[in-house]
Amino acid sequence: MEVRNVVKCAWESMEHNTSEPLWDVYKKEYYAWAKEQKEKSSKYYKPDLSIQALVFTYLYPRLDANVSTAINHLLKAPFCVHPKTGKICIPLDPQNMDNFKVNEVPTLTQVINEMGSLDKHVEDGDSVTPPCL
Repeated sequence: MEVRNVVKCAWESMEHNTSEPLWDVYKKEYYAWAKEQKEKSSKYYKPDLSIQALVFTYLYPRLDANVSTAINHLLKAPFCVHPKTGKICIPLDPQNMDNFKVNEVPTLTQVINEMGSLDKHVEDGDSVTPPCL
């Protein structure tokens, strides 16, 4: 069975599909395959950099010319608004990344509407600080 099918079957049988165990399965199967290839043709074997290439291709930050020239391509600071989606850039907890749900990130429109509904229930002189702050 080829590596792709072995990894796919292993991933599908796992209960918790978080990134670390999935990556461990991939590396284990890939290194087993690479070792087998080396043993088959040790005379022509070259050091394999496929894992490193994969990491750099998919995980290393991708920068293009617009990142440093166009204002809407700059990395976002917390609480600024994404120009296309209207979502507010929120700080993330790196220890709790598996529970992050992008569809629960508030948009500027939602926040404005919530603030507007607070104004209706506030007497003159009362604070309008949102309950989350």
